[in-house]
Amino acid sequence: MTDLSIAMSFKSIQTNLHTQTSLASLSRIAFVLVATLLIGCQEETIHSYVAPKAKPISMTAPMAPSGPAEPTRMLASILRQPEQTWFFKVTAPPDEAAALREQFGKFVASTTFKDAQPSWEIPADWVEKPGNQFRFATFQMGATGPDLSVSTLPSPEDEVSGAVANINRWRGQLGLTDLETEQYQNALTAENDAEILPEDEGEIVTITTPSGQAILVDFVGQMSSSGGPPFANMGSASPRTTPPPQTPPTTASGSAKFSPPDHWKQGELSSMRKAAYVVGEGENALDITVIPLSSQSGSLLDNVNRWRGQVQLDNWTEQELSKANKNLIGQGFTADSVKLIGPEETILGAIISRGDRNWFVKLKGPNDLAEQEVDNFEQFVKTIEF
Repeated sequence: MTDLSIAMSFKSIQTNLHTQTSLASLSRIAFVLVATLLIGCQEETIHSYVAPKAKPISMTAPMAPSGPAEPTRMLASILRQPEQTWFFKVTAPPDEAAALREQFGKFVASTTFKDAQPSWEIPADWVEKPGNQFRFATFQMGATGPDLSVSTLPSPEDEVSGAVANINRWRGQLGLTDLETEQYQNALTAENDAEILPEDEGEIVTITTPSGQAILVDFVGQMSSSGGPPFANMGSASPRTTPPPQTPPTTASGSAKFSPPDHWKQGELSSMRKAAYVVGEGENALDITVIPLSSQSGSLLDNVNRWRGQVQLDNWTEQELSKANKNLIGQGFTADSVKLIGPEETILGAIISRGDRNWFVKLKGPNDLAEQEVDNFEQFVKTIEF
């Protein structure tokens, strides 16, 4: 459709309109005409997207009936700009969300602004869906994937308190307890945040975008089917939410069965911990956990270096890992295992690759007590049944 045909169409519309036709009616007709033009000229594959102008968003979301709580992983991000702060969020079952984390991070990292309006690079198989009063934009992540929502609010004067309020709102939706401001700040400044958040709850990191640093959170908890509003009131912290009841102790989980030593006591299970044990008491106790994650949850080196950071050790190179790695032969599998001795604590870690999952087995605690459990730990790993 040419510019001349558009002009002729407008002229025809204006001629036939009654002189007392309201300006609102004329605007609606013009909108339909322009929308028709855009649809007719749209390419079949979208590689980038420029968002429409932001609209006012209500601060109060409607209440929805809650459904049964299910294990849920939330990927969310906060990108602050001078006038508006932008929120990105997707929730899905833990394994599905883990597989989408890289795409989610790249999407947020591609955000640019022109005249205060955002644009993004999006994968060709994503589908744009209609927004609503709570969402600036919505994208379905693939043909059968979950929705990624984009929301915006005026930027608060206090950047930290605003971020903490929204992060705690998200944590509340997952049945997790609130973070204190100091915990949030420590998570962003620490080289590794494992001491700030429990390992099975997730992490808080920063990512770089052309428009500044964004906060990315990756949390795991329990969420009902009703979910919740995508953001909190920017001026106040959310109320503390009581976590859901812990799963009853068990030695078997789905496709895995565990045979711990007799002196290993049952620890606290969660939606991510398929086995948990404790040796000793109080601050001197050892914690042993088994956590399955997607096979896309980082390379062997990435995960070992994550563990090394937890006991205040520098990262290894591939060559250093190769020298230290010890293979543990189990029942139908071979596990990669390492012993990481820090200034005060030791991690005994093993990673078992099984299909589309990696099983992370970890013992962490005081050096002297951990040394006493090396043989027991290795035997425990070897006797896992899938």
